[in-house]
Amino acid sequence: MNLKLYEFDVLEAELTWLLSAHRLAFAAACCERLLPNYSLVRQEDGWGDPSILRNALNEVWFFIQGQPISGEQIRQLLKVCSEVVPHADDVSGSQYDVEAQEAASAICFSLEACLDPTPKNIIKVAKSVMNTIDGYLTAMKDIENPNWWDEKSLEEQKKEFALHPLAMREIAKQSEDLQSLKNVDKLDSSFLEWLRTSSDNQGKSLINLP
Repeated sequence: MNLKLYEFDVLEAELTWLLSAHRLAFAAACCERLLPNYSLVRQEDGWGDPSILRNALNEVWFFIQGQPISGEQIRQLLKVCSEVVPHADDVSGSQYDVEAQEAASAICFSLEACLDPTPKNIIKVAKSVMNTIDGYLTAMKDIENPNWWDEKSLEEQKKEFALHPLAMREIAKQSEDLQSLKNVDKLDSSFLEWLRTSSDNQGKSLINLP
């Protein structure tokens, strides 16, 4: 497979061949790599509650394992999580507002996918991953060279970001997860534990924060 940071047609095709629970497992694994970013807003701005998102993501994993959770319970979790998605006015004191917003949004998208696990809904989580990498690298570029926007076309900027080590590592991990999910029929506890923790980055997120 040939996944790309800004293109999702290959990922959507791969997801089409997976069972619903396998798709959700892919999304949940992506969220595990995003979630540490949310804690930065709490540390810098005192806003939000990472435990709400952590608990919700745990429930997604329980759901994947077949534990019964009603649609009403999922909708209630979604409501609570939606209330802790940070917006610019909420976290003006944090430089990582975009990263935190995408982490919280991805978990909300995963909860929505529990109700309707279509490939398109899973893609929303993958787009949160892309937005996180793009936003972080953009901010770093702006610090290094405020005029960089004028020096390269949008396509050149995207190509540079897609080849950045952070982006390449994430795309490689998504490819590994998809291949592993294609190779297993049953999502037993040992496999899911591997999927949940195999991308552990010493407690850091996919962009090496915090």
